[in-house]
This record gives sequence, C-alpha cells and structure tokens, in this order.
Amino acid sequence: MIEDWSEFNVAMAGATAALAGLVIVAASVNIGEIVKSRTLTARLLAGIAALLLAVSALGLVPGIDGLWLGSVTLVAALLAIVSAIVVSWVALVEVLR
Repeated sequence: MIEDWSEFNVAMAGATAALAGLVIVAASVNIGEIVKSRTLTARLLAGIAALLLAVSALGLVPGIDGLWLGSVTLVAALLAIVSAIVVSWVALVEVLR
C-alpha cells in the first residue's frame, strides 16, 4: 500500500526540501538579529525541525512496511512536539523577564 503513495511522497519531499532551504536562506540574511534573541533562535530551530520531519521521505524507503513507517513517524512527531514545547517555554520565560 505504501508504494501506491510513492509519487505523492516524492512531490512532498521535494517541496519540503525547497521550503527548508528557503527558511535557511531567509535566516542567514538576518542571522545577526536572530542570534541576539533567544526566542528567535528557538523558533527558527522549531521551524526547521518541523520541516525536516518530512514523513513523506520515509515513505520512499524501499521495502519499509507499515509498522516501521508508523513507528518512525511517531518518534519524529514526538521529537517535533518536544521542540515546539521547548520553544514555547523559552518564549514564555523571555516574556516574563
């Protein structure tokens, strides 16, 4: 069943890579301002982590079965959630200062 989604996964992986590249280029333009602020660096990290999650790329692994795809997707999603929570915490601490 995963093979039926291969064309979609190729398109989504390509779009995700292009968007991640644009985010990194945009960040590099203003890197001085971003590095000065703890909240901006944390939000940049969370944004790039979310883009790199790219579950669609996992569907392109030859011979991967549904159990492995689901397991790896779950672990990657949990890491992205933890990253978002850390970013929210850093922003809250910064605001309360």
